[in-house]
Amino acid sequence: MKILKYFLGLLLMVWLAFLTFGYILPTAEYQAEVRVGRPVADVFSFVKEPRHWPEWLGGVVKVQPLPERGVQAGDQFTVEVEDRGNRMTLRETIVEVQPNRRFVYRLDAPRIQGEVEMSFYPEGDATRILMKGSFRGKGLVWRSVVPFMKNPLEKQANKDLQKLKEILEK
Repeated sequence: MKILKYFLGLLLMVWLAFLTFGYILPTAEYQAEVRVGRPVADVFSFVKEPRHWPEWLGGVVKVQPLPERGVQAGDQFTVEVEDRGNRMTLRETIVEVQPNRRFVYRLDAPRIQGEVEMSFYPEGDATRILMKGSFRGKGLVWRSVVPFMKNPLEKQANKDLQKLKEILEK
């Protein structure tokens, strides 16, 4: 019986430490970078269009509604994503559009929320893209889980940018 009490006490301490971690480091921040062999105007116009997101953003299945006039700050979209057979709907809001310079969007999902900023730097006839993301969990448990997602988020961002590079350099 004494061993069971020690085990339960240890389990409780680990659980409390896990929950506390989410208040000490509540966000997962990452960045990824790629150089695309296309002019910045071509790269930016492709990236900012939601109809292209399923082509290069991992897991994105569908974006609605698709604007006919191009995206502007304040526009909102419903984005369906799939990860390992599980579908989830996100709400994305365009925060900032500075043509050929910056594109920022905020996403809101049932368990997490975050913001992604993409900066575009002309380098001759090529473009360097810097993607930065910051995510935070909602609720007690997810607030503690999200900080452990930094590496997978960064890995996915790098894969997404490589896919974008492949598409644009064809």
